[in-house]
Amino acid sequence: MPLNAENIPSHANSHQQHILAISLNLRRYYTARILNLNATVTSERRLSTNLRNELDYKRNENVSLNNQLRNERLYQAEIVIDDIIVEIENKEEVVRFYLT
Repeated sequence: MPLNAENIPSHANSHQQHILAISLNLRRYYTARILNLNATVTSERRLSTNLRNELDYKRNENVSLNNQLRNERLYQAEIVIDDIIVEIENKEEVVRFYLT
């Protein structure tokens, strides 16, 4: 319960009033600190969530780039294989020509 003029006993001497005032000031100070820390924790959580989302985005981007690279390599391999097949077919035609 916060201290105020209503709950300070009227019969309290100056020393007791001083202690009550110090208690009130400490309570206000630590209440403000707790609220400040709560705001900091909320801010840090938001930052953490943003960083996690950014990391997920980068991870997905990396997967996409890896897929593109794999597809490009497969395409290059297809071109090489097609060239080899064409070369073999041309040599088969030459052999058939000489055999006939």
